Amino acid sequence: GMWLYSNLITGAIPTQLGKLTAITYDMLLSTNSITGAIPTQLGELTAIINGMWLYSNLITGAIPTQLGKLTAITYDMLLSTNSITGAIPTQL
Repeated sequence: GMWLYSNLITGAIPTQLGKLTAITYDMLLSTNSITGAIPTQLGELTAIINGMWLYSNLITGAIPTQLGKLTAITYDMLLSTNSITGAIPTQL
């Protein structure tokens, strides 16, 4: 997994994180000051089985439909406490 939660991380989530397809447990980026939209490339992290935490940041924009490809997640995808807009994609 990648555990970077509860830090002082700023800026956007790099699109290159979508290439870390060997991550198999979880990606925890919550409780930081991450800005910008959720990269569509995070939908390529299809081996994650536990969860993806992006809550309590400054994320904006819509939830990418590509996150619907994360079908192996068995626990949670936490996107709360951001400034996400638009409808929840039916792919989720």
